[in-house]
Amino acid sequence: MNEENKIPWDCASQIREIYDYWDRLRGNRQFPSRSDIEPSDIPSLLEFISLVDVVSSKPKFVYRLMGTAVVNLLGKELTGEEVGTGVKKSEYSNVILRYEKVATTGKPLYHRNFLQEENNDYTVVERLMLPLSKNGETVDMILSLVRSRTNR
Repeated sequence: MNEENKIPWDCASQIREIYDYWDRLRGNRQFPSRSDIEPSDIPSLLEFISLVDVVSSKPKFVYRLMGTAVVNLLGKELTGEEVGTGVKKSEYSNVILRYEKVATTGKPLYHRNFLQEENNDYTVVERLMLPLSKNGETVDMILSLVRSRTNR
């Protein structure tokens, strides 16, 4: 990871664990593919994970899968919905920009902030967004792990 997105020393252990797993899967490639991920390798992380499809049409980012802890944080199940559904209107573009950054640069992105949901803008979370690719060149999915800072 570059300095801008460096994972801090005080991050949740799950953040470091998913990064190390992703890094191991990619080996000497820029990023692994979704098919490289074996859920049975990371059972303790599954509740914190979401997968987002990166598509060429609008909407560009669509939730494919959401772990139960993510659903609880957001207050609703968003599988099949556009990323940004339920986000405060004033924060929508910032949310989309993070996904676009991962999709266009192919680099992981870590951030820590308050959730920006209309029904939850008071919970501090940390999120690591990791690119995935079938062809090794174009990011077609983003693996995210989101963790509340209060439940570490």
